[in-house]
Amino acid sequence: MYPIPPPQAMDAAVFLRERLGDTLLATWLYGSFADGGLRPGSDLDLLCALRRPLSGDERAAVMAGLLARSAPPGHAALRPLEVTCVVLAAVSPWRHPAMRELQFGEWLRDALAAGRVPPAEPDPDLALLLTQARANGIALHGPAAATLLPEVPARDARDAIVAMLPGVAQHLDGEELHALLTLARMWITLRCGDIVPKDVAAARVDAWLPEAHRPALARARAIYLGDLANDWTGWSPHVAACARFMADAALQEP
Repeated sequence: MYPIPPPQAMDAAVFLRERLGDTLLATWLYGSFADGGLRPGSDLDLLCALRRPLSGDERAAVMAGLLARSAPPGHAALRPLEVTCVVLAAVSPWRHPAMRELQFGEWLRDALAAGRVPPAEPDPDLALLLTQARANGIALHGPAAATLLPEVPARDARDAIVAMLPGVAQHLDGEELHALLTLARMWITLRCGDIVPKDVAAARVDAWLPEAHRPALARARAIYLGDLANDWTGWSPHVAACARFMADAALQEP
């Protein structure tokens, strides 16, 4: 039996169903909640399958509704939502990179508040998102993910990670926590084929790091678990060095 989904996730799923009607084929809760449980720093990750592309008005309305149901990290009552929508015909049969119809995340808050709504675009990361959803996604509406979504070849998931690695390792200012934990997860997946929670990845990767790089990743794990404040003052050189090492090591995996 799956655990009961958080009320915030259910509220978002109900909103999407009411707003999109028959266009919405399914909504799955995946990510941290479905893969070991939420941590203090976890987002709520939703993946939606659509029957058809969205109009401009539909896209704006969905974004506005999600913006009202999400909050930046550290909010007292709400978690950040990350909601990705794909048109089923755009991903099945599978092709890489597949087209992403819509993605909402807190990094878009300022742009969305100003009325700037991103368009649909090809997204290599969908190879990983669909793999995660098929593996452990919890259906909040519609059939199980594995019955509707196509299986993604392992080589495409690997190619997606390799393509994203340099960018994650370079964009560190204000993203220290996300970057270090994401790099650890990527390294685990490239070496072992596993997709694991961020704190688990950090704990496993610790044994592969030189002593000089362990404190930065250990700090990221502690912040993610809620044991430390998300404060990286004075840590920039250590974060950059750790990120470079993990990215370089991950890219060397066969």
